[in-house]
Amino acid sequence: MMSITARRMEEKQQRIESITQAALELFAEKGYSDCNMNDIAARARLGKATLYYYFPNKEALFKFLLKRETEKFYRKAIETIRGEMQPLSAIRKLLFFYLDYFANNPKLLNLFFPMGKSSPVVLRRDPNWEKEAENLRTPIDRYFKQVFARSELNVPADRLLKIVWTFLIGASVKLAQGHSVKNIRSEMNFVIQILEKYISGEK
Repeated sequence: MMSITARRMEEKQQRIESITQAALELFAEKGYSDCNMNDIAARARLGKATLYYYFPNKEALFKFLLKRETEKFYRKAIETIRGEMQPLSAIRKLLFFYLDYFANNPKLLNLFFPMGKSSPVVLRRDPNWEKEAENLRTPIDRYFKQVFARSELNVPADRLLKIVWTFLIGASVKLAQGHSVKNIRSEMNFVIQILEKYISGEK
């Protein structure tokens, strides 16, 4: 039989999940600036007092949601490439995982890349977010650097990672703009061919 404490914890998690799911839907549908805490409370079917008990304002809710989904994404990315010790194969797995992940989760895509909607300014106001985002990405960057080091690449690992992440951000923007997954996948295959030549030192 579940204890009172355990039941309360479960109810708390259920409320937080209801709130974050409602916020995710509304941020995707209306954009950050065009929805408010009243909208979120109504979508979550909770009273405003309950919503404010868990999140003091919309900015705090947005940051919580963005951080949670960022952590989840990188955790799944690590699971996808773990065990792959060939640099190009690891990069290929990351590229296609990234594309499939956001193509299959359009609400998350709109959360990170709100094309055509009011973009949240909360992150631009927060000087700590960029550093925090880098810290969240550290485990996957560290894994790639280990793979690169074992392969004794002819190119700096940091430069190669910068190329990969820059391309992925560009691919995300294209996906958010409505470009087809098929076309983006073709571009990824082309980039992989270029990276293969770059890694091998071929001109």
